[in-house]
Amino acid sequence: MVVFDSESVVSWTDVGTFFTGVVALVVVAVAAVFAGWQVWEARRLREAQFRPFVILDFSYYEMFAQLTIKNIGATLARDVKFEVDPPWKTALDDDPKYPYVLAESYIFREGIPTLPPGKEITMVFDREPERSKAGLPDRYEATVTYRGDPFGRKYEEQIVLDLGIYRDHGPIHFAGLHEIHQLLDKRLPKT
Repeated sequence: MVVFDSESVVSWTDVGTFFTGVVALVVVAVAAVFAGWQVWEARRLREAQFRPFVILDFSYYEMFAQLTIKNIGATLARDVKFEVDPPWKTALDDDPKYPYVLAESYIFREGIPTLPPGKEITMVFDREPERSKAGLPDRYEATVTYRGDPFGRKYEEQIVLDLGIYRDHGPIHFAGLHEIHQLLDKRLPKT
């Protein structure tokens, strides 16, 4: 037979106080984890907003495909390097009028020491319809590596470049001052 005296009996108040303490501890732990996650997310967002971001892109100007390298980020990119698969191959590589082979150019051999935010380097990539006639690839997979802050944080971008998206659209012609003058000269009456 078990006998309880008045001092050894646990009251409901004591049980409630214990569980209230446990619930409060769990709530504080969940709040601490959530606050830590918010701090981590805010830091990640801030780093993403204030970092370099180097891209490669194709565009067309009349019958010429152009290759652009640009830092669209907010800070300086250092030690920018490129790996391209397959290696760049253009119809201009064997043309004596063009003095360089793109894949062997300084930028792709040595890289770019520093690329400021907003800086854009544009170069002739190839010419149509010679490129199509030569059966050269349209798709290139590029890996761009660079450092961001002075502490050496490294970034790597995987970029797929595809000239095929420009097929069947026809050339784009941008009129300069000379072309505008010729157009006005044709349309205005001679005096």
